[in-house]
Amino acid sequence: MSSLELLSQSWADDCLPPEGVFPSREALYEAINKWALPRNYAFVVGRSRKDPANGRCTVTYACDRGCKPPDPSDKRKRKTSTRGTECPFSIIAKEARDSSWQLKHRDPKYHQHNHEPSLHPLAHPAHRKMAAQEKACISQLATSRIHPKEIQIYLREQGIPNLTIRQDIQNRIAETRREICEGQSAIHALINQLEEESFWSRIRFDDKGRVMSVLFAHPQSLEYLQAYPDVLLLDCTYNTNKFNMPLLDMVGVDACQRTFCIAFAFLSGETEDDYYWVLDRLKSMYETIHVRLPAVILTDRCLACINAATQVFPISASLLCLWHANKAVLSHCLPIFAAQERLLSKLSSRQPTDEKQSFRWKEFYSCWHNIINSPTEAAFNKRVKAFEAKYIDSHIEEVAYVKEIWLEPYKEKLVKAWVDQYAHFGNVATSRVEGIHSIIKDYIGTSQLDLFEVWRQIKNAILNQLLELTHHQSYQQTQMPLEISGNLYSIVRGWVSLEAIRKVEEQRKLIDAENSPLSRPCTGRFTASYGLPCVHRVKALIDAKLPLALDEFHTHWRYKREGQPIHLIEPQRLERYRKEGSRVPISSTQREKCAFEATEPRRKQLSKCTACGVIGHTRVSRLCPQRYEYLKAESLNAEPERDSSPTDEALLELQLLQATTSTAGVRDSHQPRDSPEAIYQESVSKGLQSTYLFEDRLSVV
Repeated sequence: MSSLELLSQSWADDCLPPEGVFPSREALYEAINKWALPRNYAFVVGRSRKDPANGRCTVTYACDRGCKPPDPSDKRKRKTSTRGTECPFSIIAKEARDSSWQLKHRDPKYHQHNHEPSLHPLAHPAHRKMAAQEKACISQLATSRIHPKEIQIYLREQGIPNLTIRQDIQNRIAETRREICEGQSAIHALINQLEEESFWSRIRFDDKGRVMSVLFAHPQSLEYLQAYPDVLLLDCTYNTNKFNMPLLDMVGVDACQRTFCIAFAFLSGETEDDYYWVLDRLKSMYETIHVRLPAVILTDRCLACINAATQVFPISASLLCLWHANKAVLSHCLPIFAAQERLLSKLSSRQPTDEKQSFRWKEFYSCWHNIINSPTEAAFNKRVKAFEAKYIDSHIEEVAYVKEIWLEPYKEKLVKAWVDQYAHFGNVATSRVEGIHSIIKDYIGTSQLDLFEVWRQIKNAILNQLLELTHHQSYQQTQMPLEISGNLYSIVRGWVSLEAIRKVEEQRKLIDAENSPLSRPCTGRFTASYGLPCVHRVKALIDAKLPLALDEFHTHWRYKREGQPIHLIEPQRLERYRKEGSRVPISSTQREKCAFEATEPRRKQLSKCTACGVIGHTRVSRLCPQRYEYLKAESLNAEPERDSSPTDEALLELQLLQATTSTAGVRDSHQPRDSPEAIYQESVSKGLQSTYLFEDRLSVV
């Protein structure tokens, strides 16, 4: 038996699709592949020709393994594989005059495969072809930075019938990116989109026309910059694109102490020339939108960036990130202290302690922080001398590092005595920029994207950030914590951020604090660095019974809103007159009694009975004739068996009746019979007597 005959036995007898007529070419192709799917093969277009006489087409649909494999002797650069076996299996489809399509079989030699069936339909790309709905869904999810594996799970859970594998999804994502570029290169698409979407942008080229740097800013970010231009933080991040270009993040701080992105720049390097080009274009952006230059520029210890910032913004205060300085001192000095600690533990045969918990290191690190927090230049010089005297013998290298690397060249950029002269609003570290780095990288997801795709993800991050900032300001503007809702903030409420009001409230609490700053003259450093009234100013306003005005707050702390607050002051509270020994609560609306009211007390109005309606008693009084009517009603409803002999309670009530009658008789002798009191007493006695007579008759019956 030949090998071809053996292969034919592995195929089903109905492998060939039946002949028929179909309304369109697409319907025919779908039908024959639907037939081939459970039989583990697939059809593709083998060849197609059009009859020049009538213009109708004839298409040959062949097995997807019918192509000729390449010659293995050819030298190829890529190591690839092929599915081709020159399989002869094929059918013919002809177009009719009425645009229908007829499926016909060919010669019997085209009815056999020369290979075995595949193990699964997934081996055939024709069966994995996506529908238009599936393509659109994948493109939309990919634009939102959903990973291919998550897209695959989503398609499965949505019940979309498909045989799509992850490679197909990745191919569709790449196709979507090419569609977004509209046939252009990535850098051309970036430049065009920056212009179409009104981004403020500048691009730097070299002599050969190669892109060296790209600076861009979102138009909505510029609106925020116009409101809050006083603080500028700079820092670079890496591994964001396939060209390994550093990404410079330029961010600011709003009234609610939240970070917003000002601009971004792809740089060809981190030389002083690169930073100068970016910052010079950034300065021109400030001037274009008519915004004052930043008061403070905060960077890490990048000398190229520091020098460029000093040249471009000479009037702005250039500060260093305190967090980076602390970490640098820790990483340089801690290992030496740790080595000494290990040596001492060996000599004394004691258990070594944790490096950072070592008392000697904690004391050294505390001295460093005390120097940085020096409030005045005199205090700084005094603490530096004490630091040298304490550690110069045992740790001369560490002392030299602290002085030569940080204190001598950068004390004006680090030490509180100099830093607090500028309006930094509490921003003395670049941690905010580090947070933006993390957010941007979460959106990018990989370091192998081109600049256009990285820009698209940065744009998405900016739009989401601006939405959150707008929501936070609008929400905070309608809120006022109860602990800071006093008259002191009545004018600025809703115009300055809660963070600013809380800072002022901290100053107010210092008035009654132990060792209050009021005992010392005002230095003005708090107002200079934060743009807020200090404890001395707050105390003066409280003594004058005046609220804080909007001018007391720097524009950095104000919300993004138009207009000015109406200067209305609440009425001054008058002292309420209270009589000595008065028991009236302070919150009561009752006034104090006049002298004649105190000497002539008001007569109390007689009560009116709610049972019988008579004035002079209540329904629980013994004078009320209907006091026990509810008991009689209950006894009648229950119909209890009564004993013929009088009970002790009956005797007691009879005695009470006699006493009441005698009392009424005594009262009758002193008042006329037609008076209201006599009539009332007579009715009481008659009512009680009739009640007992009625009960006696019932007992007799």
